[in-house]
Amino acid sequence: MITFSLFYFSSKPMAERLLVRALKGGKSTKILTLNGKKITKLLSTLEKLPGVKTLDLQNNLIPKVCPEISTLTQLTALNLGNNLLEEVPEEVKYLSSLKKLHLFGNRIRRFASVACDGLQNLILLNLNNNQLSWIPEEIRSLLLQEGI
Repeated sequence: MITFSLFYFSSKPMAERLLVRALKGGKSTKILTLNGKKITKLLSTLEKLPGVKTLDLQNNLIPKVCPEISTLTQLTALNLGNNLLEEVPEEVKYLSSLKKLHLFGNRIRRFASVACDGLQNLILLNLNNNQLSWIPEEIRSLLLQEGI
């Protein structure tokens, strides 16, 4: 198992080098942590990491989730806390192994109508500090189904 981590003291060029190393690891890369790197978009190259189980992109500047995230079907933990997300897109439903989804501290106002459809293994959903004025029906249904 290969684990790559970067913390707040690292520079953006170092984050890019770490991502290149993770991509070279391919299926062997299981954990990718790029916290506080001022990343402005979720890279489509993530599809080259099909075996990643933990993706931690907390404290960046990511405004939306790329469609390629749907290829990370082995992902069990996704942390997109403290970014600039305004919605939870449909592609999240393909993350069928996901157990922990951290979306706190964003600007989320809405969920795509089917975003929760494939999240039958979800045990933690953190939506604190967003701009939701109500719990969307999709989340309520998931909560009732899973007993969260």
